[in-house]
Amino acid sequence: MNWLGAGIESLKEKLTACTREKLNLQEELSEAYRIKGQLADLHAAEVSKNMEAEKQVKFFQGCVPSAFVERDHSIMEVTTFSPLKVSMFCLVHRRSRRTQLTIHQLTTVAEMLKVIAHICGF
Repeated sequence: MNWLGAGIESLKEKLTACTREKLNLQEELSEAYRIKGQLADLHAAEVSKNMEAEKQVKFFQGCVPSAFVERDHSIMEVTTFSPLKVSMFCLVHRRSRRTQLTIHQLTTVAEMLKVIAHICGF
């Protein structure tokens, strides 16, 4: 009869250990789901940023041709009207600087998109 009591006691200890392990695994699973939710939120935020960056790139891509047209138009005006050459040269120079800035901004946005795409695994 002693061996029966020892067997029961051993099974009770195993049951307690299994119950404890089950609770630990449930806590780990809960933590994994919480982390998964956080990662999903971060991913959604990155996707949103990526979409905004794409909109900005498209906007700047539309600005570059018009900036070149403005520059070319200004150059034509400078060569046509002699008395205004100095002031027009200044205008062309300012517009050229704006064009260069726009191109720089496009490059920066494109680089940001590449980094975001790399981070998001696209």
